[in-house]
Amino acid sequence: MCKFSSPNSIGWNVALQLAKRGAKVYLGAISAEDAATGIYELRKASPDIALDVKALVMDLTNLRQVKAVTESLAKEESRLDILVNNAAT
Repeated sequence: MCKFSSPNSIGWNVALQLAKRGAKVYLGAISAEDAATGIYELRKASPDIALDVKALVMDLTNLRQVKAVTESLAKEESRLDILVNNAAT
């Protein structure tokens, strides 16, 4: 999970391009603040994607939290088509 606040990052641009093409995007971040910043920057870059981007907040070093968040996501969504793992810093 990383900060997507930089328009120069690969993760930020992948999220933007997927959302622009109609994908529902869950923006992963360690904190709600980081996710909110990333979503704000995406909305600023392309206001028409505002409803298609949601936060997915979890600390990947906390396996109990990862399990809880993924179980919650599985209850909310019937499928997951694309998973992009980006290990940028």
